[in-house]
Amino acid sequence: MYLVLASKSPRRRELLTQAGFQFQINVSNVDETVEDTNPVDKVLAIAKKKGLDIYNKYNDDEAVILSADTIVVINNDILGKPKDKEDARLMIKMLQNNVHHVYTAVFIKSKTDEEYFVEKTEVNVGAMTDEEIEEYINTKEPYDKAGGYGIQGIFSKYISSIIGDYYNVMGLPIYRVRKALEKYDFSKKRFCIVCKNEITTDEEFCPHCGNKIKSKYENQVCPTCHKVNSPNNKYCINCGRELLGKVVIVSNKNECMICHHINKEHAKYCESCGTILDAINDIEKPSKTLKKDYSQPALICGIVSLATGLYLITALLAIIPGVFAIILSSIGLKRGYRGKNILALIFGIIGLLTVIIAIFIFNLIE
Repeated sequence: MYLVLASKSPRRRELLTQAGFQFQINVSNVDETVEDTNPVDKVLAIAKKKGLDIYNKYNDDEAVILSADTIVVINNDILGKPKDKEDARLMIKMLQNNVHHVYTAVFIKSKTDEEYFVEKTEVNVGAMTDEEIEEYINTKEPYDKAGGYGIQGIFSKYISSIIGDYYNVMGLPIYRVRKALEKYDFSKKRFCIVCKNEITTDEEFCPHCGNKIKSKYENQVCPTCHKVNSPNNKYCINCGRELLGKVVIVSNKNECMICHHINKEHAKYCESCGTILDAINDIEKPSKTLKKDYSQPALICGIVSLATGLYLITALLAIIPGVFAIILSSIGLKRGYRGKNILALIFGIIGLLTVIIAIFIFNLIE
């Protein structure tokens, strides 16, 4: 069996990885609107919707789907992710010098079993000045987290105490998740991060898509059709375009090389598929600038050399353009330009040979 995380949260990904799980990531785009107003019912309903959405897409007896959702509740008000700076300011002002609760619902679905639970953690936030609130909301941390803060980040210095699971506030009560997953056998399973297919433990390249497993960022992505090719491929297996070696082509420094989602400036993981972005953040789109081509003047010189060389009386005039034709066409060929340069080289050589023959004939006549 294999595990599928139905979430794009980098924090849930980190916690599962640290716990030793190997898993795929498949993000649900289902509408998270629910009618429940009770916090427990609401968060559980959203987690179920996301999990069932991915389970129905897989339709695989071996798949075990794990989905989760987290909400922050204070004074019976449910706080989602802040929409803008003003929204974040209001949330932090509500949380500071107050107690709130964090609910995370976990939903696990397989062919033979379905399990869900909700973990609750009480969080006490100390008093914050207006300057501290402004300083915090001017960072990028609040805007992708329920309640507008991350307990593991900058905001940690304002947390005075918690009662319950610390990791639940991060987005996944990893202890209860691990215990719930113990019944499943995930041993000896590896999956390609590109095509999501299962591979054996001794394979270096994915047999389905050619992705290099030991170093997943050495695969080649075609700049035309975005097909993932093996590092050894010279031409794209899909469209035939010549590949540029072990280079990932991205149009934006924050673009994921796998799903091409444009992420936030300092994102560590792709917000869509969860791929680590660090290995491609420093890759620039390669540019191939060719130097100037001299095929046109080389061709003209070659023609002049050939034409003048044909006249025995003016044969000596063919030497200069003939030499120029050979030199310029040779430069063009070294720079990767063919076509006219080859023709110019032939004309130049024929012109010089004609001069040599003409000189030889003149000497015979004399």
